[in-house]
Amino acid sequence: MVTVSVIIPTVQGRENLLKRAIQSVLNQTFQDLEIIIVGNPEKESIQKSLKDDRIIILNEPNANVSEARNIGMKHARGEYIAFLDDDDEWIESKLEKQVKLFKESKIGLVYTHYLKILPNGTILREKQECISGKVYKKLITGNFIGTSTVMIRRDVIKRVGFFDESLKFAEDWDYWLRISQKYPVGCIPEPLAKYYLSSNLREKHRVYFSSFGNFVKKWWNATPVEAKKLLVLRWLWYEKTIGRVSLSDYWLMKFSVLFLNRYNDVYKFLSNKIMSQ
Repeated sequence: MVTVSVIIPTVQGRENLLKRAIQSVLNQTFQDLEIIIVGNPEKESIQKSLKDDRIIILNEPNANVSEARNIGMKHARGEYIAFLDDDDEWIESKLEKQVKLFKESKIGLVYTHYLKILPNGTILREKQECISGKVYKKLITGNFIGTSTVMIRRDVIKRVGFFDESLKFAEDWDYWLRISQKYPVGCIPEPLAKYYLSSNLREKHRVYFSSFGNFVKKWWNATPVEAKKLLVLRWLWYEKTIGRVSLSDYWLMKFSVLFLNRYNDVYKFLSNKIMSQ
């Protein structure tokens, strides 16, 4: 058994990005690991340029991101499981510091800060939260955990299960929430991952935003009252952004939520009208 299983979902045509991600894992100061790549990469290209017996490639060309991560988790042998997107990379000390924190604490998940990098190479300087312990009530108001920074205990799967494959958006947020309901969470306030923003981010957001309602509906009843306003306002903003709610309706409903406390009415409107489109 290895200590850490690293799971990287990918698709064909992203081999250069994938190689960069894999190399950042191979460069880790912590070396007791395996790398599980799930998707449809050019297998020969990867194996020829990165000769390492710890690299396992699972050919799953039709798997979406959640399915790919779940497949990887089912094949993982590690005591801990770490997630890395194929277009991101890690700082060399990431795994070492996370494993150390796991050994010192009874936590189910550890995340870190990360660097956000624009297509032109500019690093965005953003304030990031580092909240530890019981984070559920804070996490339901907004996802502050970056997927490529996360490591979980293998035992988490027995209690929490896998990623929800029915969600097209916020499937990672959903999983962190489910973990945080049952386990305390740890945070390392250092940027130990590099998150590269895509040049087609706007189109990606359009696709994701249109699916956000499924996430809200799944979590609405479990959301604390004080967080429901924030969650429905986020959904409302997404619907306005992609044009399914007019600007005038957006401001009217936002006023209703903020000043009339009618967040349930706005939730019902979005659920019934928008979700039926």
